[in-house]
Amino acid sequence: MPMSTLWWALGACATPTDTAEPEVVVDEGTMAWELDVEEVEFGEVAYGTTSVASVTVTNTGDTDWTVFGLQSGDTTVSAPLPAVRQVAPGAASVIELSWTPEGIEALDAELQILLSGVGGLQTVTLDESGVVWGPAAELVVAAEVLDDVDLGCSTSTLATLRNTGNADLTVTGFAFDGSAGFTLTLPAPLPWTLEPGHTQTAGITFAPTVDGTVIAALDVTSDDPASPVTSVTVTAAGTPRATITDEWVVPASENITALIAVNEVVNTQFHDQWEPGLEVLFEELLASGIPFRVAVVCPTSGVVEGDTPWIDETWDVDDAVEAAMAMVPCSGIDNDYLLQTLETAIGVNQEWLLDESIDWEESKLNLVGINSDQEQSTGNATLFVNKYLAYKADSADIAVHGMGGDSPSGCPGAEPFTPFSDAAALTDGVFLSICDADWTSNMHSLAQAFMGEGQVSFLLSDTPAEWSIEVWLDGTRTTSGWSFDDASNRITFDDDAYPEEGAELRIEYLADVECPA
Repeated sequence: MPMSTLWWALGACATPTDTAEPEVVVDEGTMAWELDVEEVEFGEVAYGTTSVASVTVTNTGDTDWTVFGLQSGDTTVSAPLPAVRQVAPGAASVIELSWTPEGIEALDAELQILLSGVGGLQTVTLDESGVVWGPAAELVVAAEVLDDVDLGCSTSTLATLRNTGNADLTVTGFAFDGSAGFTLTLPAPLPWTLEPGHTQTAGITFAPTVDGTVIAALDVTSDDPASPVTSVTVTAAGTPRATITDEWVVPASENITALIAVNEVVNTQFHDQWEPGLEVLFEELLASGIPFRVAVVCPTSGVVEGDTPWIDETWDVDDAVEAAMAMVPCSGIDNDYLLQTLETAIGVNQEWLLDESIDWEESKLNLVGINSDQEQSTGNATLFVNKYLAYKADSADIAVHGMGGDSPSGCPGAEPFTPFSDAAALTDGVFLSICDADWTSNMHSLAQAFMGEGQVSFLLSDTPAEWSIEVWLDGTRTTSGWSFDDASNRITFDDDAYPEEGAELRIEYLADVECPA
């Protein structure tokens, strides 16, 4: 331990002589003294408190002498005051000492009393002892300055609390001072009891919510008598991302028409995916509130099988699925000419598909092919797309979609469906893998494609940090009635919250970044 020294004297200083034995009587009675203790004992002291002890020096000689100076290691002399104290024969001087432990180490020091008289300068040395008792909290953070972190990401470190005392430490608080971005993960609920030498470790996470440096104090509250609150400062900084703004003038919704040309495999090989997939398709179309007409065709003639020529928004989901299933015979129609079938089907069903009124004439026509075999129609995708476009004044009102074997190599159980993959690319359609074990996601994507951008959902130009998305309608921020779908990267509005035609829609967000592991 460090030595703290207090010397005081009056007159010239002199070098102390060798230490004299306690209770020594100087020859000839010229200078003598006597101590009331052989050792200054502070006893057992609670850590953080102060203990007081004293030494009485009695003049047993026949001449005056003075207490000329004192030195005490690790203790404080509280009396006599720093001035020479003269002691007459038979009188005594009381030296009072105090000890406040700064750690848990036991006291092992010396008190030196310098006496001055006719015998010259004499040094009396006494041992000082004491034992510390109590808990002591030591808090260490592995990294007090954390690396800069992108907004939306996080970094972490550990805080370790150790009981360096020799009694149980009770911890009642372990928290940051409220600085934004810092959170703690505690291993167990408070309060904690730590035995001497034991530790408890908590996780620190910094997830910035604003740009710039954040300085936080981690405070531990305990029954450490010397330091009831132990603190460590942790510093971190959030770094900005690019802000992206996408804007639209909300268009009028268009009616939806769809012809789905399929091979018999949808009702045989893929029955377990087809039926629940249809349920998802019709649920989403009905939820949009947009008028629609959908039919499934299986034979090359393009004729819709079953008792009804199309399914529309007046049907419930169960009836719509049942009708769609009835449009596909269970077997016997191995149709691998779906591009050609769709061309024929447009003409066969034109009356209800396109010509009934202006709403249906200008509706968006979705043409879908679903098969696990290769497409056998004569001609490439461009040829058939041009034939389809002849039915619409606006090329944006035609979209071709496909679900088949991945292009160009296929997938387990399905040959490549490349012509439909090409046609989808030419018309901004979607191409989906028929080998997916669950078609729920596929049919969701198909329904969204039927409705198109600006009808219920809006495609973002970049991948957003989802937590940062803000939606503004006509200059007012709206926090409800919409949701973000990360699979399609679109903002979708609820049925009753879809913005009015002509509304100014602005979506602001921060670009997503890859956070470190």
